[in-house]
Amino acid sequence: MQCDDRGYCSKALKKISKDYRGFKADMERALKLLGDRFCPMTREEPVKPGKLLHRVTAADTYEVWKFSVAVAGSKLRPSQWPRLWFGVVESSKVLVPLVAARHKEYDMDEARFENEALSLMEKYSQEEDF
Repeated sequence: MQCDDRGYCSKALKKISKDYRGFKADMERALKLLGDRFCPMTREEPVKPGKLLHRVTAADTYEVWKFSVAVAGSKLRPSQWPRLWFGVVESSKVLVPLVAARHKEYDMDEARFENEALSLMEKYSQEEDF
């Protein structure tokens, strides 16, 4: 499954990377795991829905999910791990990172991040026309 990084969450990822040096590598590993999870060819399940992975919504052509990205070497509890909202388009085998947030930011207004992810995925689906 390919990752179509449109830069939707690049600013947030830079902020998180400043706080945690190894976050870039952690994010790459997370995207690989998620790619394996949602690829219709392999259908491996290295990550199952539950504590770390939650479906936000499912539309006709795509799904939006939320994932907690583990940060190696940090002393964060799992509830404090950065969260990534991403879209999945199974028909074209695409995973789209949409929104990223640190625990300092999503404590107050997690619904705002979900709404932003949904609107970005809707915009992406209209641009790509799948």
